[in-house]
Amino acid sequence: MKSIHRWAGIAATATTLAAGTLLFPGGVASALPPLPGNNIKTTDINFATSCQLIGPNRKPNTGTAFTGGANGTDANGWGVQVTAPATVTPGQEFTYRIQPDPITAHKILDNGSLVLWRDIRYDVDIPPGTEFVGAKVASDPTTPFQNTPTITRIDPNGKKNDNGSILRMDINEDGRLTDLESDENLSTGTHINGWVSKQNPGFLSFPAMDITIKAGDAGAMIEPTLRVSTDSDPDASTFGSADNFFRVIAVSHNNAGDSDTIVYCSPHATPKSTTVTAGGKPLTTIPVVVPAAPGSYRTAGPTGNGTCDWKRIDTEGSVVERGTTVNPTTLTIGSTDVGFTSTNCAPWNPVSLGNPDSAAPKVPGYNFTGAVGVDLQPGSYRSDGSSDGQKSCLWSRQDSSGNTFDAGTTITNPVTVTIEPTDGRFQSLGCDDWTPLSQ
Repeated sequence: MKSIHRWAGIAATATTLAAGTLLFPGGVASALPPLPGNNIKTTDINFATSCQLIGPNRKPNTGTAFTGGANGTDANGWGVQVTAPATVTPGQEFTYRIQPDPITAHKILDNGSLVLWRDIRYDVDIPPGTEFVGAKVASDPTTPFQNTPTITRIDPNGKKNDNGSILRMDINEDGRLTDLESDENLSTGTHINGWVSKQNPGFLSFPAMDITIKAGDAGAMIEPTLRVSTDSDPDASTFGSADNFFRVIAVSHNNAGDSDTIVYCSPHATPKSTTVTAGGKPLTTIPVVVPAAPGSYRTAGPTGNGTCDWKRIDTEGSVVERGTTVNPTTLTIGSTDVGFTSTNCAPWNPVSLGNPDSAAPKVPGYNFTGAVGVDLQPGSYRSDGSSDGQKSCLWSRQDSSGNTFDAGTTITNPVTVTIEPTDGRFQSLGCDDWTPLSQ
């Protein structure tokens, strides 16, 4: 069982629950504003795509549809910026933003000059395990399009569906039988509606998608993605599929007149790649956590077989300490932490470890291995983290033969460890010195 905890500097008395879960008074935090506010992080992802071009002869080809990516000049390179809370609480309604990076449309297509892009389509998935609330286009009036798209909830066949797992940013895509049939009709002029660029498109700055969902149970990890392959949508990440996250019909002109080319783009470095790039993976991770309070806690160890594992999480959603044990262990939650995850652990009971005892001899932290009862005494110790603030601080409790049964790592955050009389050795590498805590 996995449990995740969240706190906001509240003072509270803990009530111990079973299976490694801690419950603290204070209730669920109020919903964040749509985008600004506390606990918000922004993630930039650049990735390669491969695009299949289906021209008037209907023979699939490959080529450059646009340039973009980290330096703006990569053939079919793209990216997104995701703005989302670092953590959320169970049942919390919140909004995250997916902002596609700008790209530059390729000027030559099918031996003709590009006239415009039409029937543009951009798909993302609704994160599994969440409840969809709504979505809207964060429109910028200066973007180089003739009209403003909307967002529609659809199923894998491209049909509007209030229970669909996909969100589509486009115009007038509802009601067609399948995406492939839609594209064939569109490219032969049966339908001329859609999201359209201005003529002679160049630098294209796309609007963002603001997506509002409700978080599920504590312990879940919400992972926003573009439209990617799933059990119900297996071809979304397949090269050249009508189910790819991006589709456009490019209109080009030569001496023979205008012609349409269907463009499908998938997150692959090359058309023959068997693995997806970052565009086919989670764009960010949002842990679902519940309120908790700073302090020291002790667990009896794992519940059953395996190990008891834990992590402390900061305001950016980064892990500041992680550990694993098969024995009883103690940890201290800092006042600046915002999250704590615990897997397969017995209940974490609040304990009082006292304050650092400056008069007591310290245990070396940089490169130390000592016998308990000889080189150091049983008790609780605190280190301020890495000795240089950059490399990891690693520690381990060991038996008399040197076998590790409890270990952890941190960098800049303080950490506590409790040495038992039954321990054999204690090892510390790259840590600031360990100060005994008064009892």
